[in-house]
Amino acid sequence: MLVAALPVVGFLFYLIIRPTQTLRTKQMEKNVEEILNLLKERQEKLQAVRTKAKSAAKRKGESDQKEKANERIVSKAPASVS
Repeated sequence: MLVAALPVVGFLFYLIIRPTQTLRTKQMEKNVEEILNLLKERQEKLQAVRTKAKSAAKRKGESDQKEKANERIVSKAPASVS
């Protein structure tokens, strides 16, 4: 009887004291979280760079438009102003 009950008792004891997560699982979750944080930071930096580039291109486009407008005005002006 003792031989038949001991494995059952041992299995129940194991279920009670075993950890819910293994060390490997905990480490993997920690690594995944760290990677996701790094990706989020890089994505935010990339978005900031894109925003800067768009605003710089917009400013350059506006200055190019002003230069073209000035060139058109100069080209339409009479040749002899003196």
